[in-house]
Amino acid sequence: MKIYTFIIYYNTLIWIAIPLMLLNCHNNNLPDNYPNTSEPEISEEGEESEGDNTSEGEIVTPWDIEPPFTLTYKIVAKYPHDPNAFTQGLVFKDELLYESTGLWEKSSVRIVDLATGEILLKRNLPEEYADVTFSNLFGEGLAILDSEAYQLTWKNGICFVYDTTDLSLKRYYKYDGEGWGLAYDGHFLIRSDGSNTLYYHYPQNFSISHTLRVSENGVNLRNLNELEFIEGYICANVWQSNYLVVIDPITGNVIGKIILEGLKNQQNNHQADVLNGIAYIPERKTLLVTGKLWDTVFEIALVKPTHNL
Repeated sequence: MKIYTFIIYYNTLIWIAIPLMLLNCHNNNLPDNYPNTSEPEISEEGEESEGDNTSEGEIVTPWDIEPPFTLTYKIVAKYPHDPNAFTQGLVFKDELLYESTGLWEKSSVRIVDLATGEILLKRNLPEEYADVTFSNLFGEGLAILDSEAYQLTWKNGICFVYDTTDLSLKRYYKYDGEGWGLAYDGHFLIRSDGSNTLYYHYPQNFSISHTLRVSENGVNLRNLNELEFIEGYICANVWQSNYLVVIDPITGNVIGKIILEGLKNQQNNHQADVLNGIAYIPERKTLLVTGKLWDTVFEIALVKPTHNL
């Protein structure tokens, strides 16, 4: 009786095992581009790691939507990025990335091949120029006007101006206060300093034309950092947040938010710091975003969320 029972049990195991073995062999031979049907990876923080299909909502172009709005993103492409780059400013021009990096005595301005992440040209902030000695420089925001790149410094009160071809230093300007983000709106260079105030500078001498106070729902919005002027509006990183704000340059009111939750979770560099770095590709109506010490630059399309964020 025991032998008969064992035979039935053994046959049952075989009938179960054979299909499982075949299924496993099949999955191991799937092509690389076969859709992944496994459960989404969960990060240590307990949030789902965002993938290429972060949002399946309707894609919108900046700013083809009535304010106030909240948008999220869909990843269009991922590009390699130097994980040692403490990104402070980002500009896309002629299929290249121009980047400003920070950290004391390690700051630089560089030209990067977007597709490969290769640093084509890099120049550390100067120690001396025109018989003037500089020390303890910390690079910050970056903007390009024609063939010149303007780079802020954090607490040094100096804006360096480089030739975009070879990054040769052409001149510098002094300003009062701190430098965080920088953008060009076609007329003025717009500087943030970590407060809720944006400063409009004349490019020819970096003197201040006027200022703009930024508020959200009537409350001053501080910690404005990296800036990008996109289709008539100012986009700003809010330091230590996971979103961008869209600012009306006339009123200073925040008219929208872009939620970028999940991007930092995709970094392989355990030292990856906060989101920081915005560039715009007008031909594709997409944004490039990265962060300090991130190993990836994300090209994203803006998407209407399918649920409340």
